[in-house]
Amino acid sequence: MKTTTLADSLFTKSQQKVMGLLFRKPDASFYLNEIVRLADMGKGTIKRELEKMTKAGLLTVKRIGNQNHYQANPASPISKSTHTQSACCSGFLTIYPFNDLFFTKRSILN
Repeated sequence: MKTTTLADSLFTKSQQKVMGLLFRKPDASFYLNEIVRLADMGKGTIKRELEKMTKAGLLTVKRIGNQNHYQANPASPISKSTHTQSACCSGFLTIYPFNDLFFTKRSILN
């Protein structure tokens, strides 16, 4: 029988990948095609997740040239808790209480 993690029951794989990328590097911004490449998922799926997360206030979007750049919203509750925890901990897996919540692919963490 397959074990279901907390992250799997709360978030889709695409949400986990997008959140993992953006909240792991909260000071960085990423454009759509960059997120698609790093998450290794379809453009439509990622675009939908970015729009939902932006509307929910988890992300901010800023137009730079002809690209929309997405970034973790520093005012979101998720951002506040991860910044507080990351200030005192080293290593990504020790930052979050639910180790599998914000990642599925190690390459997006580097």
